[in-house]
Amino acid sequence: MNDLLQQALQGALSRDKGLLGMGASLDDLTATYPYYQDGQELFVKVRFDKDGKKWIKPFHFNGKYYKMGEPKAIDKKPLYQPKPLGDVVYIVEGEKCVHALINIGLTATTTGGATSVDKCDLTPLQGRKCVLWRDNDDSGIKWQGELANALDGLNIAYSVIDIAGVKMPNGDDLPPKGDCYDFIKAFGKDDDVIWEVQHLPLLDLSLLNTDNANDLLALDEQVIQLQSHIAELANLDEMRLHLLLPQVAKRYSISKDRLLQWVYEYKQGDLVTDPTPFDTAVSHDEIYTALYELVNRHIVIDEPLKVAFVLWVMFSYLVDISDIAPIAWITAPEKSCGKSTLLGLFERVVNRPFVTQNPTMAVIYRVMERYKPTLLVDEIDTNLKHNDKLLGIVNSGYSRHNSKTARTNMDKGGGFDVFDSFGAKVFCGIGEMKGTFASRAIRFELRRKGKDDKVHRLNKATLPHSQTDIIRQKCKRWAMDNRQAVAGVQIELLPIDDRSFDNWYILLQIATVLGKYDTAKHACLAMCQIKGEPSINEQLLADIREIWNGERMSSKLLLEKLNALDEAMWQTINNGQEMTAHQFAKKLKSFGIKSKDMRIKDNPTTIKGFLKSDFQKVWDNYLPPPQADENPFLLPQIQ
Repeated sequence: MNDLLQQALQGALSRDKGLLGMGASLDDLTATYPYYQDGQELFVKVRFDKDGKKWIKPFHFNGKYYKMGEPKAIDKKPLYQPKPLGDVVYIVEGEKCVHALINIGLTATTTGGATSVDKCDLTPLQGRKCVLWRDNDDSGIKWQGELANALDGLNIAYSVIDIAGVKMPNGDDLPPKGDCYDFIKAFGKDDDVIWEVQHLPLLDLSLLNTDNANDLLALDEQVIQLQSHIAELANLDEMRLHLLLPQVAKRYSISKDRLLQWVYEYKQGDLVTDPTPFDTAVSHDEIYTALYELVNRHIVIDEPLKVAFVLWVMFSYLVDISDIAPIAWITAPEKSCGKSTLLGLFERVVNRPFVTQNPTMAVIYRVMERYKPTLLVDEIDTNLKHNDKLLGIVNSGYSRHNSKTARTNMDKGGGFDVFDSFGAKVFCGIGEMKGTFASRAIRFELRRKGKDDKVHRLNKATLPHSQTDIIRQKCKRWAMDNRQAVAGVQIELLPIDDRSFDNWYILLQIATVLGKYDTAKHACLAMCQIKGEPSINEQLLADIREIWNGERMSSKLLLEKLNALDEAMWQTINNGQEMTAHQFAKKLKSFGIKSKDMRIKDNPTTIKGFLKSDFQKVWDNYLPPPQADENPFLLPQIQ
């Protein structure tokens, strides 16, 4: 910036009401945008930003000094061209958006704003393919329509980005007033952002009257009007809603059922809300300490679980970069162990919380598809534990590659909808869960506090929502600023089973960026050593290992010893009767173990039996190492 322009800006800072109202100084000058005509500077736009407010004005040189405003003696303003235009040119509403596109390797220009189309020289765009990318607001719709009309008049080819179909990296829609700068910034330093931009959805212009580009403006204006009517209908009571419904539906030539669905969806729109990112950068230690102290103050919980709490909360803000969504499973052997308190802490600070009890399959996959929330469900011991179909939906949402549910939609002529249940989930309940669920979870096993354990109660008086709202805002900001750093971390294999390693992978990535990898690794290893209740087949293998004697045993003797074990399930597993030889053989067959004809010791008779070597590999693969005088599935609680 030259000295003459700086002098003009200092004068504006001392006189202009807008700048004075912002309390701006030269330190708040964020950009200067020079416009050229015939190789000469015509004017310069300057931009000030402070406390969420912006001030953008042009200054031109009159031969002596810079003066606010554009020169008067110009017929058509030039396009803003900081870089020579390529064959494909993105046309956006502001200079900031132009530079966002240039920085990722594309060429772009702007007419200078939403109200400047008719004043701008568009002839440099002739012979090029243009892509129109408006802001997500009413003025953007008007700009898009006027620009399309002007390009048609010059026979300039163009396509139009479908703003309604633009999705942010986390799956959300482009926010109100959002623009291409917001979209690109959300991807951070992702090398694939240029691909994402080039593959944004486009409006199908063939459906419109191509001889009248104002159809674009009319269509979008009609959408805005319909959205306004939907908002008004949503505020009516049921009687007035149904009385007005036919009139509005007829006006827009849509069915009453479809309009009613949109009204109810609008009413549900506030079920899940996004936290506003904190206004300044958040340090690693700041966010880790805030979450750690929160759980440390309010619940008696072992140290590794405190670490897991912090990391899992941060994961809920970074679900979009993970292929695995480990379940946060809060469990305890009895009541009054702090389960509801821990669930309440999760609800206070996770991203986009949605709390429910006794959900149906349809609720889970529809809520996860539409809102992309953190789903929190209590009392799973009574409504989920024995519901295999519901568990199937929950388990499928664990892996991004196996999370789709298809359902027939008769409203679409017998077509089908696909719902994605992938996402962050917290489940809470007493006791054990089936192995498929348990293997997909980070297990928060709680214990009842003792007389000497002192914690704060969790309510709005002891922990105001304003306090945890700030923590959520800081979590959001940290996740936005560090998303690419987390995604780039590679974690080395740990001495735990593959499923546990998958569960912890994203948490360890987050911990690495936070500077807490060693702490997280120790927590991971400690928690992954705690085994829950074994499955029936695992218990069978463990009991066989316990009673095995010698290098070979007959099938008959092995079954007799199993059925004779005190306090074992085998005496009553067959509807109150002992396990049969057929049941025994069937269970072992699932592990690839079959009986053989053999002779044992000095017995000349050939009988059915097993070799120890048949079991050894299976024991190694499915069971923990044998522990002296203790059940191999139950290790001591972490202290």
